[in-house]
Parts: sequence; C-alpha cells; structure tokens
Amino acid sequence: MLVPERVRKCVSFLGIKRGDQFRPRATAFAVEIDEHQCRWRYLVTAEHVVARSLSLGQDLWLRVNRAGAEPAEIRIDPSSWHFHPNSAEAATDVAVCPISFDRSEEIDPVPIYGPRSVAATPAVIKEVKIGVGDEVIVAGLFRSHYGLQKKRPHYTGRKRGHARRGSR
Repeated sequence: MLVPERVRKCVSFLGIKRGDQFRPRATAFAVEIDEHQCRWRYLVTAEHVVARSLSLGQDLWLRVNRAGAEPAEIRIDPSSWHFHPNSAEAATDVAVCPISFDRSEEIDPVPIYGPRSVAATPAVIKEVKIGVGDEVIVAGLFRSHYGLQKKRPHYTGRKRGHARRGSR
C-alpha cells in the first residue's frame, strides 16, 4: 500500500535553531477543523518536547517544504501553545497551537472534524468495520534524517555494505 501524498504532506519537523542551523526535536502534524463555515488549522505535537524547549528558553521552529525553494522555518510564538490539563483519568502528552501557512508552503492539514474529516472515530470504525489485521499508516519523520533541502527520506548511499537511509 502506498502512503497517500496528503498523509506525507501533513507532517513536518519541529525543532530549535543554533545560529542559523535547524535542529529537529520532534514531529508535528497539521490538522484542520471545519465547523460553521469556518476552518481552523492547528499544529499538534508532543507536550514534553514543547514543555522542555520552553523551560530552556528555546524558540521552537516548524520546518516545512516550499514549492521550488529551500524549506521554510517558521518560528512558533511560545505563548500560542496549549496543553490538555492532565489528570489521573486523562493523562496526555499533546500540545497544540493555531497556525496558518502561505501558498508556497507544501503542507496539507488533515481534516479531523467536519464534513471532510478522515478521523477514525468509534462510529467510523464500526461503520467501515476496521479491526485487528487491517493496515495502518503512522505518519512521522526520522529525526536523524531530517534532510537539508526536503523532508522526504530516500536512499543516499551505503555504509558497511548496507543501504543507509538519508535525506536530501
């Protein structure tokens, strides 16, 4: 099964900068909510990554591909992050922040609520009969292969006779 392009285009790296050099720290996903003829876009990632960077006073940057250009690095305002209140009943590790993208940035948020939603809610799981043994796609990026020009892994060479994963 091929991974749909829209799944590959919803994921980006979240990281810090040292000087002008981007250092990936986590994977972030762009999601979209459609409701009452309005559309909201959010970035979703792991709370522990955001909390640690903020506690160290580090700015977080989102790295996205751009059509026909070098990747863009978008600074995320530290005050825009929101966390789910953790409790014994509902422990989470999720951080979200509102975000917008310009037309040159190759990112395609996944609709998770509204008429175009692709979320596997309990009702969808029951209706489509999703169960044990069905194929699952998990979108993410390898932090050690974040790429210099694109966030798309590919084979770049050999190391000790074995193919090595890398990025351009």
